[in-house]
Amino acid sequence: MTNFKFIRAMALGALVLTAAAVHADAADDIVLYAKNATVVSGAWALVNDATAAGGARLANPDAGVAKVGTPLASPATYFELKFTPDAGKAYRLWIRSKAQNDSWTNDSVFVQFSGSRTAGGAAAFRIGTSAATVYSLEEGSGAGESGWGWQDNGYGYGVLGDLIYFDGTAQTIRVQAREDGISIDQIVLSAATYASRAPGSTKNDATILSASGGTPVNPVVPTGTTLRLLQWNTNHGGFARDSVNGAEKIASWIAYMRPDVVTLNEIEKLDYWGNIDQPEVFRNLLQQKTGKTWYYVFAQEFGQWNSNGKGNLILSTYPINWADRYELLRNYDRSVAEASITVNGRNITLMVTHLDPYDLPLRLAQATEVAGWAAAQPQNRILTGDMNAWPDQSSIQFLNTLYYDSWTVAAANGTATSFAGNNGETKNGRIDYIFFSKASSNLVVKSSQVYDTRDSSGNMPSDHRPVLTTFEVR
Repeated sequence: MTNFKFIRAMALGALVLTAAAVHADAADDIVLYAKNATVVSGAWALVNDATAAGGARLANPDAGVAKVGTPLASPATYFELKFTPDAGKAYRLWIRSKAQNDSWTNDSVFVQFSGSRTAGGAAAFRIGTSAATVYSLEEGSGAGESGWGWQDNGYGYGVLGDLIYFDGTAQTIRVQAREDGISIDQIVLSAATYASRAPGSTKNDATILSASGGTPVNPVVPTGTTLRLLQWNTNHGGFARDSVNGAEKIASWIAYMRPDVVTLNEIEKLDYWGNIDQPEVFRNLLQQKTGKTWYYVFAQEFGQWNSNGKGNLILSTYPINWADRYELLRNYDRSVAEASITVNGRNITLMVTHLDPYDLPLRLAQATEVAGWAAAQPQNRILTGDMNAWPDQSSIQFLNTLYYDSWTVAAANGTATSFAGNNGETKNGRIDYIFFSKASSNLVVKSSQVYDTRDSSGNMPSDHRPVLTTFEVR
């Protein structure tokens, strides 16, 4: 079976131009990164992408929504950025985007501004009205699309769009949905360098300009020497227990437990369990509930990394240095999600998997395969997941030769806690684990806890209980 690998390019830029090469006057050429949006609403969501400016793009996934014919005064799906232009200058609008599946039905948006005007001073393309300028990635009918591309607000071969003027005050740009399935990473308003030419190519573009003239929103990176890591099998994102509010309940509990990193099993992406993009939903819910920026890596269980379906998810408040994914050869529906983060100056390799629930010999074979693959990954290694095995079973005994079980370590130190009637069981027994490599010299277990997630009626949002280990990173 083919192993589909996610290239370790999270820390690599495609083409970065210096500020000097971009402009002489910041208000002549304004470069905005979509990731710095001050408002993100509706279906738009931030997606980690090594090929995007700043390592992330705003995406409106293709959900089969009909194309919007007229701009809306009060749209549900939009994002906004702030910038300050010069008065009276004629600005050309450029956007770098890519269409899902390179389809012309996934390539357009409406663009509005808080104070835009025509050369004669009349209001134009204003937020709060049904007027907007239209952006479409495809150059013209039949031109086609491929990967990232730059385009202005004119449609047709060699056609440039309307110029946009301002009065010199601070402005808001609003990008609202026209067709879903589009991703955006850079927006340029140019009165000089790109007044008559695009910043890059219309297809397969790798141009990343230096951000300028905008109001960036920089995420606060956690500091300190502790790492709180939560492992939880979510029972299909909580939808098996509550088809309406399952994800909300899971996310509320996660926020309550205050982890820095979360590893989740049975996360569903646009399938029959709610038919929503749960990786995006959980990231958005956690950002709302914690006020922090969250990054994620999702590994679909069949190794079809760009497809929908169930899989394993890593969520982190620490920026992800690089990511990888692995499909197990032993059985066709098991995967590993992997991410590297830096805590207290130390690199940490995170891995989450979900082993077979029915076949003991197969579980041992899968544990052996995961450990063999993980042996080539950098230290300090943390391996988590629903292993579907009690501590006395062969698969766990094998992993114990290479990894420490953080609950066992905490129990030996007197710092493992749970609740009345529970001795660390995460389901009928203890089958969810947070392991760390015996060669992880910078990781020390401070405590581990299994949480009681029952409500007043005795119901849990998942059929598993979460376990959280706190490490000291030295």
